[in-house]
This record gives sequence, structure tokens and C-alpha cells, in this order.
Amino acid sequence: MRRVIYKYQFVDEVSVLEVPYGIVRHVGSEWVSDDHYQVPREIPTLWVEHLLNDDGTIYSTPRTALRFRFYATGESIDGSLDSFVGTAVCGRYVWHVFRVAG
Repeated sequence: MRRVIYKYQFVDEVSVLEVPYGIVRHVGSEWVSDDHYQVPREIPTLWVEHLLNDDGTIYSTPRTALRFRFYATGESIDGSLDSFVGTAVCGRYVWHVFRVAG
């Protein structure tokens, strides 16, 4: 099966990021600038490796989707989380990424 790596950006208005099943290869940050934010800013980003179907679509089902929660340093962490994934430094903010169980 072929593989591909896609990036997923965490938007601070969303508390949980859901992506198709895959393997997290990197947690970091990326500079973005768009109409919503008037100045460029760094946002936490996940790079996830996915398997591809023969037609080039990502191999995934709703049951195998991955869910991640980002916590700022000092923020209380939910005890129902599965595992620590990584940390992203975004300017003066540091985000800690956990996989959501279930």
C-alpha cells in the first residue's frame, strides 16, 4: 500500500482535532496568515502518515479516526486521555498534544 503524510493544524476555537487513522510523525508549529487573523501567527500542527487506497484516498473508517486534544502549559489535563503525543512551541505558547481515548 502507498503512504502519504498530511499536516493538520489545530485551530484554537476547536478543543479536539479529528483526523483519519494514521501514525503521528511530527508535532510542531507552522506560521499562518489568513483573512481571519490579521497578523501572521504560529499554530500547533500535526504531521500524520496515512495509508492510501488504490484510488489514492486515505484508508480510514469513522471507527478508526484519531482524535487529539491540545493543552497549554499549566492547563488542567483531562484524566480520560489515552497517551501523550508531543509538544509544539508556538512563539511564547507551548502546547502539549494528547490522543483522546476511544
